[in-house]
Amino acid sequence: MKPHRRMSWHEFCDAVEEAVSSLPPPFQPYLENVAVDVADEPSAQDYAVLSERGVAAEGLLLGLFIGVPLTKQSWGDRSPNLIKIFRRPLEQVCHTRRQLLRQIRATVIHEFAHHFGFSEEQLEAFEAAQRDLDKREHGGEE
Repeated sequence: MKPHRRMSWHEFCDAVEEAVSSLPPPFQPYLENVAVDVADEPSAQDYAVLSERGVAAEGLLLGLFIGVPLTKQSWGDRSPNLIKIFRRPLEQVCHTRRQLLRQIRATVIHEFAHHFGFSEEQLEAFEAAQRDLDKREHGGEE
């Protein structure tokens, strides 16, 4: 499937960086041990990480959290974590630049939520509520 709205590599990385910077100030001190990486596509190793977790990769993989959530680290533990954001899958699910920017931000927030200890199940309800709010605010237009 051909992307509807592509960004240059630089623009895409800037959008990811902006999404990370937009996380509220109270969260910022807890981000120092997290690296954020942008890749064009998920690798076989990325899918293996999901498989090891017993998670079936349904649909396109937009982002991935690799590491130990803060809620599972011992006090004072500084386990480094990694968040990967995948450019091509994000471009494939978006039809407009605005949609792509919003989806980049949503994916960054989703992966950082895993860093803070939220499970996929916990995030599903939050994201469904967010989609409903977006539809009401924007009258269904993206």
